[in-house]
Amino acid sequence: MLLPLRARLAQSAAADERNPKRPRPSVAGAAGGGCAASPSATAGVVVQNMSSGSSAPRPDSAAASAAACIVMEVENTKALECGICFLPLKPPIFQCNVGHVLCRPCREVLKPGSKCHVCRGATGGFRRCHAMEYIVESVRIPCPNTAYGCTAKPAYYDQQSHRKECLHAPCHCPGEACGFVGAMEALVDHFTGVHGWPCSTMVRIDEMSNICLKEGFNFVRLHDEKAAATSSSTANGNNSQCLFLLDVKRQPLSRAISVIFVHPHAAAVDDNQRPCLESMSCDLTYQRDLVSGSHLRADLAVHNEQKSKFIITCTDLSNGLPNPDERFHFVVPNFVLREENDVIKVGFRIQNFK
Repeated sequence: MLLPLRARLAQSAAADERNPKRPRPSVAGAAGGGCAASPSATAGVVVQNMSSGSSAPRPDSAAASAAACIVMEVENTKALECGICFLPLKPPIFQCNVGHVLCRPCREVLKPGSKCHVCRGATGGFRRCHAMEYIVESVRIPCPNTAYGCTAKPAYYDQQSHRKECLHAPCHCPGEACGFVGAMEALVDHFTGVHGWPCSTMVRIDEMSNICLKEGFNFVRLHDEKAAATSSSTANGNNSQCLFLLDVKRQPLSRAISVIFVHPHAAAVDDNQRPCLESMSCDLTYQRDLVSGSHLRADLAVHNEQKSKFIITCTDLSNGLPNPDERFHFVVPNFVLREENDVIKVGFRIQNFK
């Protein structure tokens, strides 16, 4: 005899109480572009508890509500992508009468009265799918730079944008046979602590500063007061990305100085960011009063002054130092250097930094 539905549910609940480890049926499925689940397309994601209400949790969900987020596995990431352009879905999201979803850019290019891209049925003008918007806002991906100190978990649809701007993206050490890779803060500590390379820190953007350079690698870290004032953390501000390498090479008759902008996202610079880098320039100056003989005589003094303005090479040093032939070299002749020529005092200024 078939029992009524309420009686069967009561029996199932009693069985669960007697056997807590009894497996329960799981519900799998997502509103996507109509693609079938693929076991090979898996991704570990963090689903946040986005509930902002102040009501007490239900007794049967108290354990789940106690955690801020839970780790889940998405078997098919295509469920989070637009069925037309196959890019990650981001609000606002729209759906046809059946429930097949698409993103706003694709909806805007469709002609009025177009049929659904999956079921070929009437779209009804594609209504908003608030449920799917809630899902994609909840799905979070740990930043790939977690090992370098980043704790951000951007939304699945926003992961590429975060990677381009992550302040913990790593750079490489330019030292020979040194494989150190780390975020900017750790990289600067490595330069000074392990290699002993000098680093000037209080150099301001658009201001000429006098710095002393030694043969080899020298580093300049810009201090951007505007970025520091607007940053939520002084250790992770935008000014932490302003690191410049001044490479001093000894030549037979001179010292050659080249400037390199060390940036963790140099390899990912797009067409929108490239004009900003190409407009950034560096000013280097060197001056000295030359005197004939061993005594200072004003009538024999000759003033030497050199000035150069040039565009800077940008790199994350993942492939080592850029080709010397592709860098501008500021050349200071040996005969104008002071007797203690192991240190060169130059004027340094960065302009149009954005």
